[in-house]
Amino acid sequence: MGGAALRSGALTDDEVLAYVNAHFEPYWVDVRSEPVPNLPVVGSDVMLGSKLDAKRMVDDPLSQGFFLRTLVLTPDGATVLNRQSATVKDSVETHSRCGYFAYAQTQTQDVLKMLRSSVNVHEGRFDAGFCRVLTP
Repeated sequence: MGGAALRSGALTDDEVLAYVNAHFEPYWVDVRSEPVPNLPVVGSDVMLGSKLDAKRMVDDPLSQGFFLRTLVLTPDGATVLNRQSATVKDSVETHSRCGYFAYAQTQTQDVLKMLRSSVNVHEGRFDAGFCRVLTP
């Protein structure tokens, strides 16, 4: 459900597509048919309790149907630039302060804000239009 909402919403928007193509190298993983990438930064905090099998496939039925994560990584893949808080309480606080959940937004303006914020983090800029998400 989450991926379909993203693909039929923000990922059809010309501004989002232009920004992604100008600043990122997109990589899509369908957790129903592909393993979760084996990267050190994709730990339990990113997975938020979803279980993986031996082949790194999402193993629990709820996550298979409703799991959505948009991760923005540094070019070397070592750092998540849109790190979400590690607890539900802190994630709600981030939403209150910043106006979006770091990993699971699907609305065009939320996706643009998250992408722009990630670029700001990577470039070390923290201006008035940017909400810095605390690293757990």
